Amino acid sequence: MNDKKANFFHMNVSMVSTGRTAAKQMYNAREGKYARRGDLVAKGEKNMPDGVRAKTFYEVLDANDRKNGGATEIKIALPRALPADERINLAAKLVARLAGPFPVAWAVHNPKAALEGGDQTHLHALLCRRVPDGLPRPLGQIFRRFNPKEPQRGGWRKDSGGPTRSSVKQRLAADRAAVSEIINA
Repeated sequence: MNDKKANFFHMNVSMVSTGRTAAKQMYNAREGKYARRGDLVAKGEKNMPDGVRAKTFYEVLDANDRKNGGATEIKIALPRALPADERINLAAKLVARLAGPFPVAWAVHNPKAALEGGDQTHLHALLCRRVPDGLPRPLGQIFRRFNPKEPQRGGWRKDSGGPTRSSVKQRLAADRAAVSEIINA
């Protein structure tokens, strides 16, 4: 296969259950037992509480969020036709668009494809769907139930709380459209 050909657009969105987000973040960042994989190209984090690293954030989420809380993972294939530095810039643009104000840890992996050996560059973004509100609070309190009357006593409001099936479909369609526009640009 000619590496100058663009690959097909691929995006996958899935939920990562509470109790598994810290392990997923370590896998994505190729930390701990995953470091030996050797395919990490870039990683980063955005919108984390002041002074808190992604690893700690997701460990506290696992310890304090409700059973079916967790995070959203988005995986996106990056075009082979782009040079490596442009793929990283593209990944950063995609993360900025998809994360918005939400805390996110992201990583770009570049393993070799099993069949033809070409690059298989892809982005992993792990988003916490709680909206930072700027109020100072201990890290564990972020994952408590939101208190609309006294926000400082509760946690961050969840953006994903009780969405309807149609609103989930609409968000996914909007995200996919935005991703395809950014990749095509």
